[in-house]
Amino acid sequence: MQTSLTIMIAMLGKLIAGLQKHPPPAGVTIDGKSYTAAQVEGILQPIIDAMNAAVAAKAMFLETAHASDAAYAANQAFVRDLKQTLQITYGSQASTLADFGLTPRKKPTMTAAEKAEAAVKAAATRKARNTMGAKQKAKITGATPVATTQSPTPVPAAVPVPGPVTGSAPKS
Repeated sequence: MQTSLTIMIAMLGKLIAGLQKHPPPAGVTIDGKSYTAAQVEGILQPIIDAMNAAVAAKAMFLETAHASDAAYAANQAFVRDLKQTLQITYGSQASTLADFGLTPRKKPTMTAAEKAEAAVKAAATRKARNTMGAKQKAKITGATPVATTQSPTPVPAAVPVPGPVTGSAPKS
């Protein structure tokens, strides 16, 4: 992939190559000052060297950045769990958590409208599920069946009654 930096390096290199191949006989005059081909090359070459160093440094940086991203991604769950464990262990001890670079967890605050909406939803859920508390359950009374102490009377067992015989007798 060519970046503007690599394009600039190539362009400066071609300028140097052109000056070496076809040096101007009287030199080059820029802003009223004359330069020989060697002087122009002396000015351009350090620019090319610095740009090449920048390209190499950027490549090294990108390689290192990808390696660090991969290392973090491989251990992201561990880091998350460690932070959570420390927050649970030290709870609201802000100074101790600050030593780890953490802050105590904050309880979410609800607005009055959110609280009212939650109360309406809770009431609707209790009604839909017919949920009652201990006091509501205690208020429910009904006629309870009276327990009888008499022994139940035995019911006679059903005796099979022969029914009328229909059809003919078997033939022999």
